[in-house]
Amino acid sequence: MNGRMVLVMGLLLLAAGCVSYVDPAKRNPGKKEDYTRAETIPAGQRLVNAMLADPVFARQYAAKVRQRGGTPVVQVAYITNLTSEHASNSALDLLRADLEEALRASGRFVLSGDPDACDYILRGEYRAVQDGRRTTHRVTMRLHDTAADSDAWTGSDEIAKE
Repeated sequence: MNGRMVLVMGLLLLAAGCVSYVDPAKRNPGKKEDYTRAETIPAGQRLVNAMLADPVFARQYAAKVRQRGGTPVVQVAYITNLTSEHASNSALDLLRADLEEALRASGRFVLSGDPDACDYILRGEYRAVQDGRRTTHRVTMRLHDTAADSDAWTGSDEIAKE
């Protein structure tokens, strides 16, 4: 189940009065239909927000803007599915689209499909980790600075639960 679908289902159930709020600090919600605040914002947007709020990345980004003389170019490459769930590939396509949308909307990046024209390339890994009675799906992203040949930012997020 992808983040958007979880959000839509959560909002529908909330409107019907069938869902109870769970503090995001809680490790395991009591019922399957419980949701956390983190699940109401798409994972792609949460990851981009975390990246833009990171003070180390902010300094590197400012240096890149000065070096380039303008807005850096980024490619959202691939997210490797490290689960056995093939159905998750469509969820990863949606996550990739959410990342692109959030990066574009930030106004801090130009998106490109040509890796040779990019200052940054964003890649990720998608894992399923068993946590008691539920499965936590985590995505870990790396923003690679192509000129420096190093990661400018890394971050991870829980994107769904079962």
